[in-house]
Amino acid sequence: PSNVLLTSATLTGSIEPTTGIDVSCEFRYGLGTEYGQKALCVPAGPFSSFNAVTADLVGLEPATTYHYRLEGTTSSGTTPGADETFTTARLVSPPTVSIKPVEPIGEHSATFNGEVNPNESETTYHFEYSSDGVNWTPLKDENAGEGTSAVPVTQTVTGLTGHTPYRVRLVAVNSCGPGTTGCGTSTAEATFSTLAAPPQVSGTGATDISAGAATLHATIHPENNPTTYRFEYGPTAS
Repeated sequence: PSNVLLTSATLTGSIEPTTGIDVSCEFRYGLGTEYGQKALCVPAGPFSSFNAVTADLVGLEPATTYHYRLEGTTSSGTTPGADETFTTARLVSPPTVSIKPVEPIGEHSATFNGEVNPNESETTYHFEYSSDGVNWTPLKDENAGEGTSAVPVTQTVTGLTGHTPYRVRLVAVNSCGPGTTGCGTSTAEATFSTLAAPPQVSGTGATDISAGAATLHATIHPENNPTTYRFEYGPTAS
């Protein structure tokens, strides 16, 4: 068979008549070798030479094994083909996700926490964060397995700006493997703020130095917090 989905499948086969005798055909199918249902061949025949034939089945049950066979009929009787089976696809739900409080939180770092239920399909996840809700920075994808219960997940980010509100979301994606359908992506979101950090000072120096004067210079990163500054000077470090 081909195109085996949740509730449908396409059966395939071939008919080769005895020379000079036309043959018609149909597929028989059902939950066992009693079959119980039939589908006409396409093309319909009758055939006087070798032909490949198909039949589209609909209204099947998901995750169910069906038996089928192709039968050829002439005026002399019916010849059954071999019994074959196929199993319709099973429906897999997208992963279930929940996000937990962000902790610990530092001046420039944070640890994201959550849970992911793969719902029986191979699942990957990552956290991503944003300071404006528009531009998101994803962390690396990691594997959550293919189980049926929630597993704890965590990732740590560094290089954040101090005293800044952020949004974080957990993104999980499961894959529709062979014989499955309906998988997808799920997200959960939370907010946090980094701790206030002391301002960063760099690039200190002096120019225009003369016997009685000098101009002092520095670069200050306020770390997203209102900041004042002053220079202090003297003949010693005290």
